[in-house]
Amino acid sequence: MNRSTLENILDRASGITRAKNGSEFDVEEGHRVTFYLGRPGQAMEISDLQRAKLHDDFVELTGNESETVTFVDYEAIHAVAAKPPKGDAKRRAGFA
Repeated sequence: MNRSTLENILDRASGITRAKNGSEFDVEEGHRVTFYLGRPGQAMEISDLQRAKLHDDFVELTGNESETVTFVDYEAIHAVAAKPPKGDAKRRAGFA
């Protein structure tokens, strides 16, 4: 993936907002964002992210709980998943 493609994805993803400086994307509270690194079928997950900061040659990913910072090459990114917070919907009996 390249920077332009990643920017387009992050601009369209639910629960992710671009900061005023233009190169940082913040995850809204309650939303869960996961980056998948590697190739399809062999991807590694970096989940529960709080922020993605785009640099010229790499992406800086900051975790939500542990505040771990991971530095990733654009080419390593395979996919991005954005999950909205769970609503107050009550569970139903049966299979989900």
